Amino acid sequence: MRQNSLPGYQEARVIPRQMHGCVGMMQEVLSQLWAGWTRTTVLKLGFTVWLVVTFMKLFAAPTHAGLVV
Repeated sequence: MRQNSLPGYQEARVIPRQMHGCVGMMQEVLSQLWAGWTRTTVLKLGFTVWLVVTFMKLFAAPTHAGLVV
């Protein structure tokens, strides 16, 4: 009876499944990459440090510019 009263009910249920499938695929790829890097923990550590430094540079640059000006 709900499906009859709400015509877009089935379509609304299909979209989250597709999104969940896409997210699940991304998680699978990431987990496979991460599992492939388990042997080289140095690479993982270096990549993490590089990410942190890059984000710090991105977020610190505007604040420094704002303080100087």
